Amino acid sequence: MQKLFLYGVILCVLPAVTLNSIALAQGTIPDTLFDSGESDLQSIALMTLEGGAQNRRVEAVIEQDSASGFPVILVHGWCGSPESFGMLGQFLLEDLQLAKVGNFTYTGSASGIPEPVRSNLKRLAGQLARYINDQIADLGVSQVDVVAHSMGGLLARAWMAGLTSVPYSNQIRRLVIAGTPNLGVGKTGTPPGCSEDNAAVVAAQNRQMLYGSLFLKRLNKQWQKKVGKTISPPDILTIVGCGLAQPGAACLSDAVVDEASATLPVESPDYLVRYVNRIHAAFLGVSSISLVDIENRGHETYQLVKQFLETGTADSFYDPLLIRGIVVAPLVEDSQPPPPFTQTQGVDFGKFSPQMRSRGFPHCTDLSQTSPFIKHKPSDDITGWWTLTDVLPGCWQVRVNSKKYRSAESLVNVTVGRPTLMSPVVVIEK
Repeated sequence: MQKLFLYGVILCVLPAVTLNSIALAQGTIPDTLFDSGESDLQSIALMTLEGGAQNRRVEAVIEQDSASGFPVILVHGWCGSPESFGMLGQFLLEDLQLAKVGNFTYTGSASGIPEPVRSNLKRLAGQLARYINDQIADLGVSQVDVVAHSMGGLLARAWMAGLTSVPYSNQIRRLVIAGTPNLGVGKTGTPPGCSEDNAAVVAAQNRQMLYGSLFLKRLNKQWQKKVGKTISPPDILTIVGCGLAQPGAACLSDAVVDEASATLPVESPDYLVRYVNRIHAAFLGVSSISLVDIENRGHETYQLVKQFLETGTADSFYDPLLIRGIVVAPLVEDSQPPPPFTQTQGVDFGKFSPQMRSRGFPHCTDLSQTSPFIKHKPSDDITGWWTLTDVLPGCWQVRVNSKKYRSAESLVNVTVGRPTLMSPVVVIEK
């Protein structure tokens, strides 16, 4: 039996455990919002993306003597820390009779991870891989389960996709990713309470998560090659936040990550996708509406995670109204092999052209006519990966047609609430 002390005060008595981490979550409430052009809710959420929650709890026990379930590794998100998960680790340890719940912590110089590694998501994913391999060796197990939030999900996926120097051979039994910007996110400022103490690292990590970044292009291309081989979609649960949508209102985002970006392209068999009516991270000290900041066992995210790790499935707690998807259109030049089309000026999608319209496809619709999509140029020009968000579901003709450039019509079926990766679209100069 061990006693848990905090500043000399006995907090609780816990039998048969090894006390492995005690941490207090501490944050501040912002006085002003970013002038970002977003809604107040999204502006507040962006400011407190991972590290600004005012939690007043202790995340303590991560090991116990008798256990039966697979160990769980928690991977926090951008600017976050283990405290971002609240009591998730403690509850899983107790309820699933786990040997250990480990935390992969990578923010700040205190993490012991050098700045160049923290600044590079591929190299940081390699650090996660080594951490998991060490845990597997220490515990004498063959696999672990991973629960990741936001950018943490990208790190896990990067290892699984083969982007690191550490080989992946099914060390992860089941993966949960919550609020992960799989296809990208918009640019944000540094949130108050950010656990990363180097502003350059914060900015570098953010750049790699933007729509059309080189990191996301490599990740998603390699990921698709591994699906059905070392990556099994049914063993992956994606949890999507709906940003406190009103009853009957559409689920658009968790106030930070677009709902379709928080999922993955449809596969057969498919990923397990579940929705909760919560925001990306705690803000204004109200952790009860956060996606992963777990305060009690009734939290929908906790129920989903627990059930999925136990059974490989999860009940649906929230049935949202989904009205749109995301399309990634890789533009390439007309040569062999086709290099990425790197021009970003004067590129437009779906503008009406009588010549092209006359050759239209009867089962598809001109994208520009009825779908008020938003165009995001590649954050890294060299990728040629354009992202169209807010696209309504259905079959569309997607094409570049502007004063300077043109392309042939390319067809895409957009699935509601999910991202779609198109085949390369060849662009030529008029």
